[in-house]
Order: sequence, then C-alpha cells, then structure tokens
Amino acid sequence: MSNEIMNSVAVELSSDELDTVAGGLSITLGDGQGFSSDANNSFKQNNLVTGQQTFAGPNGSGTTSMTNLQEIFSSAAQGIGIKN
Repeated sequence: MSNEIMNSVAVELSSDELDTVAGGLSITLGDGQGFSSDANNSFKQNNLVTGQQTFAGPNGSGTTSMTNLQEIFSSAAQGIGIKN
C-alpha cells in the first residue's frame, strides 16, 4: 500500500454536497411525457489490526507479528429516463 493511501483522512460532506451525489428528480410534462433522474452511491471501509506477541519457554522462543488488513468498497450510479 502506498503512503498516500495509508495516510488518507476521511472527509465529511456538507448537506449540499450530499444532495449533489445522492438524490433524484422526476418531472411529468403532461400527455405522458416525462423526465426522471436518479443518483446513488455507497462507501464501506473495514479495518482489522492485530498486535505482536513474544514468548519464551523451556522449548524455545518465538514472536508473532502485526497484521493490518484494510478493505474499501465504493460505488456510484446515475440514471436518466425520458419518456414520450
């Protein structure tokens, strides 16, 4: 993983920004004519971090190491429909 990804910071969107990326519009113009627009998106992030342990005993010693797992999922879609 690059440093840029490892040091990224989450950014909170304002209400206006959220309205821009998630919302919809539907207009009926009469005589069966219409226009519709829909947009949606999703984001999910999971992090799993483990530690390190060192042990020693009569049969020897050992060390277990840290693991850092990260899963990121995002999607976006926009649909536009025009009917006549």
